Amino acid sequence: MLNVECSRKEVIVFLVVVIALDLFFILANCPLMPDLLTDEPLTTGYPLAAFIRHQLDLTTECVLATWYSSILLFVTGAVALLNSQSGQLSGGLKWLSRTGWVLMGCVLIGISADEVGQIHESLAHLFNLMGQGSPRREGAGDWLPILLPFIIAVALFMALFFSLVVRKSRASMVLGLAGLAFWVASLVSEAVEGGFLRLAITYKMQSFIEESCEVIGTTSLLIAFVLFYGKQNGQRAFSSATLVAKPEALGENNATRDPTRSA
Repeated sequence: MLNVECSRKEVIVFLVVVIALDLFFILANCPLMPDLLTDEPLTTGYPLAAFIRHQLDLTTECVLATWYSSILLFVTGAVALLNSQSGQLSGGLKWLSRTGWVLMGCVLIGISADEVGQIHESLAHLFNLMGQGSPRREGAGDWLPILLPFIIAVALFMALFFSLVVRKSRASMVLGLAGLAFWVASLVSEAVEGGFLRLAITYKMQSFIEESCEVIGTTSLLIAFVLFYGKQNGQRAFSSATLVAKPEALGENNATRDPTRSA
């Protein structure tokens, strides 16, 4: 079993940096900014500033902001996979926990890849080209009806997993469910953009809420997973910056270094 051990200070610094980056990108996309900071005035008078503003736009594909969102999803998925190799459970609960963490990690890493590849945004067009069923509307949110069964299944799975397995750490369970709620809010905002729901809200505010909820939700999951890892592995998980190998391997190394012990 492979465990990552790092100091509590390093964990806190890492999470603070993530939260600071979240706030930076969210504030950079706030629709309440002065008109001087919108795209049109910047493009006219300050092309370099307009370029930077474009790179920070969470609603635009293939820019720095969406790269950050993808990295955040990947790291969260990696921590979920790390949790699958930790803990003190045994028997059926052990394999239930491991299977759940592996599935969650794979889903998060898959969403990270999709964020870069824009796969979900191409599904309606692909289905129309393949002639599957009746013609589908192409545009904002066109992928929601296609992926809705998968979305519901994943949401129910995560809610049950947090409630049954992650509840060993109350803080992790609350943060995990909060992260899931933010993700649902992001999907609702996407549904509003696609015209499936109607709310009296401007397009800029809708896009801001959608992307902000996605980032905040992912960060909530990341913090929940990190806290759960520390809970499962005790205080030693946040004690020193080392990588721990299997105890059997450590015993072999000690025996090799100490001839009297091996004798």
